[in-house]
Amino acid sequence: MGVVGTWLESLDFQYKISDECVRDKSKKATCTNCAKACPEPSAIVITDRIPSIQPDLCKECGNCIAACPVQAIEGVFPKRHVQAGKLLAYNGSIPLIKELLIHASNGIHSILPQEPLNEVWIKRVESANNLLFEMEKNTLEVLHVKSIKQKEEAVSRRDLFTMWGKESKKLAKDVTPASWRFNQKNLELAPYYPDFQFNQVEINSEKCTLCRTCERLCPKQCFVLNEEGFKIAPQSCSGCMLCVDSCPEQAVTVNEKVSKVMEVTLSVYIKTCTDCEKTFKTLHKKEGKCPVCSHKREGYLSSMTC
Repeated sequence: MGVVGTWLESLDFQYKISDECVRDKSKKATCTNCAKACPEPSAIVITDRIPSIQPDLCKECGNCIAACPVQAIEGVFPKRHVQAGKLLAYNGSIPLIKELLIHASNGIHSILPQEPLNEVWIKRVESANNLLFEMEKNTLEVLHVKSIKQKEEAVSRRDLFTMWGKESKKLAKDVTPASWRFNQKNLELAPYYPDFQFNQVEINSEKCTLCRTCERLCPKQCFVLNEEGFKIAPQSCSGCMLCVDSCPEQAVTVNEKVSKVMEVTLSVYIKTCTDCEKTFKTLHKKEGKCPVCSHKREGYLSSMTC
């Protein structure tokens, strides 16, 4: 296939789950957000723990892209119709709550139904408005039903190949290979509301051994262990639950709760283990043994001789 043929083929890029998926990061990950959000029951299957999209069943509705907490699904998110700052609403294409919050952040506060909205639409708008109300932001108003005929745009062969003028520049953007137009990163909610966090992340200091599993695996860098202490910064947390699933001590909890940004830094102490005499970091000021020695059974290896 020639260069032109390859380019034209790339205009239609099927949705794909990348290795950024949390299930690729840890065998303990339990996230199934994409499968739950998909309206086609068999379009996303999980085989040997790894999810994949079935191209012949995928309708490219974009629900999985919006639902993925780590933006691991590559593809072009469907464009929504907006007229005079109003989001046109159709029952065949219903945004998830996160998408509605992003629209609200971008200045869209009215929804203009093109038909009587179904129960799913109503519930999602209500849920989004509850979150907006908690953040003291303008809520979404559902206007009266109005039917709008969409104009069909015709593009001539000359326009397609010459690309002159304002409209032709827009066309050039529209026919850009899909893999160059991936926009799933735009669906990360945290940057739109930098003063708020949508999840509450807590560390049980009695259980935590500072093994750094959460810090190494968190795709949003919510955990930082350094000389200043152990910092938990939930603003960027998207609720992938990888930290909860992977923590060997079950010391991490994540709960959905919108609130003002609140970072917590736990004090870290450097101690010398009374058993192995190695230095270690701990959250406990009076801790005497390192995590390894603390987990040893009493009398372990005591009968062994050189």
